[in-house]
Amino acid sequence: MNDLRENKFSRNLKLETYLDNHEAEIILVAPGLATYATQYRAKNEELTDYAMIANEDITGSSMEKTELRNAMRDLAVGIAGALYAHFTSTNQTKAAQKAYLTKSELDNERDTNAFVNCKWVLIKAQANSAAILPLGATAGKITALSDAIDAYRAMVQDPQDERGNKKAAMEDFDRAMSESEDILEVMKGIMAMVKLDLPSLHSQFLSAIAIDDNEGGGTPTLPDFEFTLLPGVYYTAVTIPYLPSRKFKAKNLSDTWVIQWGLSTFEGGFSNVVQVLNFNSESTLSSSTLGESGDFLIFYNPTTEPVQVELFIIED
Repeated sequence: MNDLRENKFSRNLKLETYLDNHEAEIILVAPGLATYATQYRAKNEELTDYAMIANEDITGSSMEKTELRNAMRDLAVGIAGALYAHFTSTNQTKAAQKAYLTKSELDNERDTNAFVNCKWVLIKAQANSAAILPLGATAGKITALSDAIDAYRAMVQDPQDERGNKKAAMEDFDRAMSESEDILEVMKGIMAMVKLDLPSLHSQFLSAIAIDDNEGGGTPTLPDFEFTLLPGVYYTAVTIPYLPSRKFKAKNLSDTWVIQWGLSTFEGGFSNVVQVLNFNSESTLSSSTLGESGDFLIFYNPTTEPVQVELFIIED
């Protein structure tokens, strides 16, 4: 998947986690949310299935095809040598020229051409089996070439089929993502109403639906995220796959209060060294400085007052 698809999928999973944690409280105010939350989870299940197919490694099939092609090639070149000797000794010049096959020639041919040339060798070998037997082309070798050709023919389409499956899965992924975003638009309207009763949960909802790192490149002039850190709360600002070179710039907009931040391998706490961000200041740190691992960028407010924070994601 490209970066934007991955970032949207990350957004969807982040929102699903938010719903898992807070739906019970929200539906006390807006019970209609439950229906759309269920639909949203179902779409995420679809997206997960399509993503697994789209991201499946097809190198195994390609390697197997190459191995089968090489086996077919080696047998065909050997038997073609016997055919060349036979056709030359019997003055069949045209057939002798066609039977003169080399390993490099077959290696440089497209799959179809290599298959056709090896099949020609097999047909001629079967037709002249008695004549080429004394030249080393035994019945067992001819049978082995036939089997190798059949195996290669059965396999040659597999990688292409898998690429087709991956493409179809990606198209299905895009369709399901669009449908999930339609559901999200309805939930946005519901949550706008919920804001009156549960302002803190509404703020967390806005953070959950933000698409992380969908621009990339250079230093942004506007913050990617703006949020309020509530007192005593561990807040997940970004969920994004760990990349050592990625940088985060955080601004503490408070004139009074010091906050903490850092990368973590889990939510609700820090798994790496905690970074201190002084009041009315900013700090730019790379992921490798923030920790050796961690997909969650966590902020913590140890004070008794809310603190406004701006966050920039910088992709070099």
